[in-house]
Amino acid sequence: MTDRTYQRIFLVGALWNLFGAGSFFLLWRQAFAYFHLEPPHYLAFFHAWLALAFVFGIGYYYVSRDLYGNLNIVRLGIYGKTAFSVIFIYHVIFSGFHPVFLGGAFIDLVFVVLYGLFLAHARRRKV
Repeated sequence: MTDRTYQRIFLVGALWNLFGAGSFFLLWRQAFAYFHLEPPHYLAFFHAWLALAFVFGIGYYYVSRDLYGNLNIVRLGIYGKTAFSVIFIYHVIFSGFHPVFLGGAFIDLVFVVLYGLFLAHARRRKV
């Protein structure tokens, strides 16, 4: 893939996080009602998680603007998206968590693969 392709991937990743976290932050009541879910018991933790996802989105935007100057943001994104996905998949399987959350987990795993491919591309470019 070309640098331009990777810039677009990180821009899409930024939009995924920014719009996903932002809209869920604003419309969480409607989303939980639509899926017949109990609202979070500790709203502060839920909002903090969404804030972190939003901030990661800002980071992916920075990467889209300067691919090679933000490699550590890419690494953090891989760690964060992997952790999020594993935690949500685990809870769907073992804790009866609503499977609607699997969609976001699987999309994040696609980004993990794409971000990993970019790091490999960046390593080859450096040599």
